[in-house]
Amino acid sequence: MLTSSIIFRPIADFKKANQPQGFQNIFFKGNKALLSQTSHVDTVQFSGSSKTPEQKLQAYATNLLNKINQGQPLRPGQKLSLTADSRYLPLVYKMVETAYRDFQSGWVSVDLKEPEFEALKREKDITDVTESKQILEKTLASEGAASIDLGIAEGDLPEHYKQAGLVKSDAAKMIQSIDPVDIPQDVQELLTIDPKEMFEERIKGFRTGGEQGVVIKTPRELKPVALKLAKAAAEDYGVNKISLSIGEPAEYDLETALYQYGSDEALDYVPEEVLHKNMQGLIDNQAFRIILYDHSRPQPNNIDTQKVARRMRKQREVLQQYDLFNNCPYIMFYRPTLDSAKEAGYPDGIAGLREAAKDAKLFNHEGDFAEHATNLERIRDQLTDYVQQGYTVVRYVTNDPNLGRGHEKTTDLRVTLTPESRYVAGGYTTQGGQTVYPNATTLEAFSVPDARKTEGFFTSSKPVTINGKTIQNPYFRFENGEIVETSARENGDVLIDWIQEGTRPRRLSGEIAMVSAVPEGLSNRSFNNGMLDENSGPHAELGGTHFHKLCLDPDLASETLTDLGVVVASPDSPPSTDIVVGDARYTTITMEKPGDPEHPIVIAENNAWKI
Repeated sequence: MLTSSIIFRPIADFKKANQPQGFQNIFFKGNKALLSQTSHVDTVQFSGSSKTPEQKLQAYATNLLNKINQGQPLRPGQKLSLTADSRYLPLVYKMVETAYRDFQSGWVSVDLKEPEFEALKREKDITDVTESKQILEKTLASEGAASIDLGIAEGDLPEHYKQAGLVKSDAAKMIQSIDPVDIPQDVQELLTIDPKEMFEERIKGFRTGGEQGVVIKTPRELKPVALKLAKAAAEDYGVNKISLSIGEPAEYDLETALYQYGSDEALDYVPEEVLHKNMQGLIDNQAFRIILYDHSRPQPNNIDTQKVARRMRKQREVLQQYDLFNNCPYIMFYRPTLDSAKEAGYPDGIAGLREAAKDAKLFNHEGDFAEHATNLERIRDQLTDYVQQGYTVVRYVTNDPNLGRGHEKTTDLRVTLTPESRYVAGGYTTQGGQTVYPNATTLEAFSVPDARKTEGFFTSSKPVTINGKTIQNPYFRFENGEIVETSARENGDVLIDWIQEGTRPRRLSGEIAMVSAVPEGLSNRSFNNGMLDENSGPHAELGGTHFHKLCLDPDLASETLTDLGVVVASPDSPPSTDIVVGDARYTTITMEKPGDPEHPIVIAENNAWKI
C-alpha cells in the first residue's frame, strides 16, 4: 500500500549539501514527499497583522495536511504519523486537531522528541525499553499512513514557526506555553527525588548493569525531575534501556482532539500488534515503571464520556492478556505542579508550589520510609490475627460536620471479610523476586470482602474521577451486598451510568482498606487524584478484585472463591475505582465477630491507630 511522508530535515544537513536558502518547491522521490527545510509547501501569506499567531499556526497546519499525499490532501480515513521536536507541540496539536476535524483522519500517531532526553540517550548509549515505536511506524506504513517529520526546532524562531508567519516574540510565547514555569532553585531541589530512595528503598533487588529497564511517566512540568532520575539510572545503576513518556498540559492534550473530533474508525483503532510487542517488551525487560503524578485531569465538559469508555474497552481487550502487576514493578510517586497545587487549595504561584512540594515529601514518607513501612507491616499482621480470631466484620462510622446535618451519621457501613482473608500493607513481591512499594503515599492496610454481605451506607469526603468526569461526594447505600441507592453532589448521572454498566458488579467487591494517621495537609484537601485522595481516609473498591492472590491463598480454586463471596475481576471487566469511605478525621473503625456488635475491637478513631 502506498505511503506518503514529508520529512523536514535539520537545517545543518542541507547547508552541508549546499542547498539553496529560501523555500522554493516540493519535490518527490519514489512514494515519499520530501519537504526539506529549504523548500516550502506554499508560503502562508497574511495581509498586515490581522491574523493572530494561533490563526497563522492553524493555516499552516491545514496547508501541510493539504499537501501530504504528493501534493494532495490527507484522505478521509487515512492515518497520519507525526514526529516532531516537543517545542513544536502547539503546531502538532493544531495538526492533530485539524486532521481529525477537517480531514477525518483514521487515526493520528504522534512521537514527540524531547531534546534533553535525546541528548542523554546519545551520551549514555541508551535505547528505548521496547521497540514499539519502530513497530508502530512499520504498521502505519503498511496501512498507507501519511507521515510528517518536522525535524528539530532550532534557534529563537524555529523554521516552521517562521514559515507559519510568526515572529520571534510569537514563537517564544508558543514555546513558553508548553512549559511556562520558571522554577526557583530551592523549589527545584524540593521537587528532586533522591535516586537512592527510588532505586534502593522503594524497590528491593533492583537489577543494575543493564539487566532491567526503566520507564518514567511524568507531566511535562515535572520533566526536569524525570530527567534527573533517568540520568541517575544510567550513571549510578548502569541502566541502558530507558523510556520517557510525557503527559501534556490540558490545552495541548492530544487525546482531547481524538475524543472531540475523531471518527468512530479513529476511536476504535488499536494497533494490536504494537500493543502486544510493547507489553511483552516491558515484561521481557522486567521494566521498573516510575509514574510521577500531580493530579487527575478531568476531560473537558464537551467530551462524551462514552467515547472515553469505548476506547478504553478496545485497549483493554489487548492489555488484559498481560500481567504487568506481577512482572513489572511500579511505583506511583506524587510531585505537585503549579496547577495541581492551586487546585488542592495551596496559595497561587510559586509560594503554593513550594508549600505543596514540602508536603509531598511528608506524604511520600521521604527520609523515613523504612520505619513507616515497618509500622504498616506491624498493623497488617495484627489485623490478620484479628480475622483469624473471628473478627471478620469491619464497621466504619463517620459523623462528618462538613457533609452531615447536626449529629446525623454520614457513614455507617459494615463490610464482612471472608474467614480466609488476610491483610496486605506496604509492598508486594513480583514473580521476579523483587519487593516493591507501589504507592509512595501509602497509609493503608487492605483486604478483600465477601461481596454478598455489605450493609449500610457511606458518603465520600473526596471526589472521584470516572470516565474523565469528577464526581463530588458520591453516596452509596447497600442491602444484601448490592448497591440499592447512589447519588452525588456533582455529575451523579455519570456515576449512575458507570454503576449500571452491564459487566460491572454492583457490589463492594474489590479491596476494602483501613487508613489512619493521615497528615493534616492530606486529610483536609482534595487533590483530585485517586492515589492521593484514597490515602486521605479509609476506602473501598467498586468492581472485581485484582488482589485475591495477595489477600487470600493464591492456590484457591475459582469455585472456592465464589463460595467465599469473592468477586474476581475478569479479563474483560471494566476498571475498578477506589472511593474514600467517610473521612479519617471523623471516622471510627472497629472489627466485630458476626452477630456480636456489642464487643468490638477499636482499630482506629479520629485519625489515630488504636492498635
